[in-house]
Amino acid sequence: MIDPIDSSSGSGSGLSVTSQGASYLKETGGWAKFLSILGFCFVGLMVIVALFLGTVMSTIGMEQQIAGFQVLVTVVYLLFAALYFFPILYLFRFATKVTAAVKSNDTVGLTSALENLKSHYKFIGLLTAIIVGLYGVILVIALVIGVAM
Repeated sequence: MIDPIDSSSGSGSGLSVTSQGASYLKETGGWAKFLSILGFCFVGLMVIVALFLGTVMSTIGMEQQIAGFQVLVTVVYLLFAALYFFPILYLFRFATKVTAAVKSNDTVGLTSALENLKSHYKFIGLLTAIIVGLYGVILVIALVIGVAM
């Protein structure tokens, strides 16, 4: 069982994790590790696609029509890969730290793991808010263009 934690000073009897809770954390860590490794694989695939997109487009005879488009798509893929990398990294850190913390009954390690989980969700939440905002702007622009036509 993880030692009790006081929310104000980091020690005391404010919070404790039962053996069932520790089991849930360990299982969550396993799934988080699986999802983060899968995420890293997809980031790698995005980078590979970005780097070889020009070759693929030239093979199918599109190099003359849209050379600038190839560069744009490559840059966009690399940006999305970089953007996707960070929440996956936070998730991976959570997974490794929470598993180690439960195994060694380490309160400080569990706190560090939860800090990475918080960072993961904060990043995803901000990204989601930005995307929803962009959708709203696009919708307004589309409505204005539609009304103007």
